[in-house]
Amino acid sequence: MSPHASELLQQAIPRVLRIWEERLRAEEQAARRQSQRELFDTLPAFLGQLVEALRSGAIRSAEAISEIGKVHGAERARLPGYELTTVLQEYRILHHTIVDVLEESVSLSAQERMIIVDSIFHGIREASGEYMRLQQDLRLQFLMHIAHDLRGPLTAAKANASMVERLAARIMGDMDRCDEMIRDFLDAQRLRVGDRQGIRNRIFARASARFSAIPGEGECVSFKIRSEDFAP
Repeated sequence: MSPHASELLQQAIPRVLRIWEERLRAEEQAARRQSQRELFDTLPAFLGQLVEALRSGAIRSAEAISEIGKVHGAERARLPGYELTTVLQEYRILHHTIVDVLEESVSLSAQERMIIVDSIFHGIREASGEYMRLQQDLRLQFLMHIAHDLRGPLTAAKANASMVERLAARIMGDMDRCDEMIRDFLDAQRLRVGDRQGIRNRIFARASARFSAIPGEGECVSFKIRSEDFAP
């Protein structure tokens, strides 16, 4: 294992971040809309943990790296237009940048490469998982707000529709009564001009329809009406 890999990375953190930022902005349009502070986010802390892993020869602080990844994923999920694919690209570019910068000065051993890959893998796993979880929470909150905003107008519309329905039924009843009054008025006018037979027939039909059955005490009482009963 190269004895100076951890020290080299410790000194090169600012340069790694600068090169990583340049490459990320060149490849990802979503990154171009973010400030440097927003892009760097938890990466300095992640690189600090990687330095410790290279110094000790193993990832002894996997829990710390995982927590850094979760925070990073949550922050990315809150950035407008920042997709999960861009987060994955961040880690891919970071891996290449770390290796490129270190190998300018030292030849990395297989173990050191494995430590770098494992650290990147931990970051990707935790960041992507937290990103998706937070995105689902934000989507659910959005849908709940939409549902709440829609229920108010729908409830008001339903109440108005019910009121209109009752009003329409009342209007129809009033119109039926007006129609009946008009028919009665016309019948009276026909009676005055001598159309007695037609009047008797219409009265007979209407009376039969109205009083053919009247319920009472479980019985049906029928009324038979003869046209002669309405003779002048």
